[in-house]
Amino acid sequence: MESSNLFHQLLESLFGWTRSPEVINRVVLTAVRVLLILAFTLIVRRVLHAIADRYRRSLEAEGITEEEKRRATLVSLAKTAISFLVVFIGVTMILDEVNITVGPLLASAGVVGLAIGFGAQNLVRDVMSGFFMLSENQYREGDVIEVAGVSGTVERFGLRATVLRDQQGRVHYIPNGEIKLVSNLTQEWSQAQIDIGVAYEEDIDRVIAVLERICQELTEDPAHAARIFDSDVMGIERLDESAVIVRVTLRTQPQERWAVAREFRRRVLKAFRSAGIEIPFPHLSIRLSATAASRLTDSGPEAAASAGPTVEIGPKS
Repeated sequence: MESSNLFHQLLESLFGWTRSPEVINRVVLTAVRVLLILAFTLIVRRVLHAIADRYRRSLEAEGITEEEKRRATLVSLAKTAISFLVVFIGVTMILDEVNITVGPLLASAGVVGLAIGFGAQNLVRDVMSGFFMLSENQYREGDVIEVAGVSGTVERFGLRATVLRDQQGRVHYIPNGEIKLVSNLTQEWSQAQIDIGVAYEEDIDRVIAVLERICQELTEDPAHAARIFDSDVMGIERLDESAVIVRVTLRTQPQERWAVAREFRRRVLKAFRSAGIEIPFPHLSIRLSATAASRLTDSGPEAAASAGPTVEIGPKS
């Protein structure tokens, strides 16, 4: 009997409010307001993301300049920050609707955040490093950089981590706090540095004249003129064992150094073949003493064949 009374009291305490029309109305109205706030939060977040993504696509379609790359990076960061802010405001409004005081929760969150900060120093370091990288404009989305032993295009730049994609398509996630040195290969402009090897027998002044003509033709070509700022045949860079190395530099638009360098090498190969300029390649030369050469000559072809495989002497260099 006592257990039955206890069970009845428990049910009454849990569901007794359902017999009050006023309480039911209040619960229904609260639930409706919570659902409306939740729907409004999700819609606002989706609309802001769509606006940011559309803006970035418009920049990519028109061709991104240096300033626009900076804007695209800021848009990416702003999208993350606005999403967090919208969700935070929505959660605060929902808590207020269910009569949960937000003030003490925020105060507790501050204390918890301080404790987490001591335990997550690497995370704080990553975020602070990302903030200073952004403020100093060290690199932006779309730049090609070398960092932490990895080279690639910046696909996404966040306050915590940088995402790179290398030429093989691999994606690298690098915490900003781990970045000690950044080499930006495409900030403002790029430079292609090309070393051309020619044989020692060639007239070096003639070689330089041919290279200068190739540079002039390339910069005047409508298909490549917009890519190139200027060019310079710097002259002899060094003397290698089998070649004279002539250095050429081409200052280009960002991201264009590799395409311009490939086109320049193609034209150099065709021009050198037409002008009869020798490009040395690895080869083997065998020097015989006078006695050994005389023996091979006197013994005839059979002795020469028995002496070993025939060695083809490559071009002199």
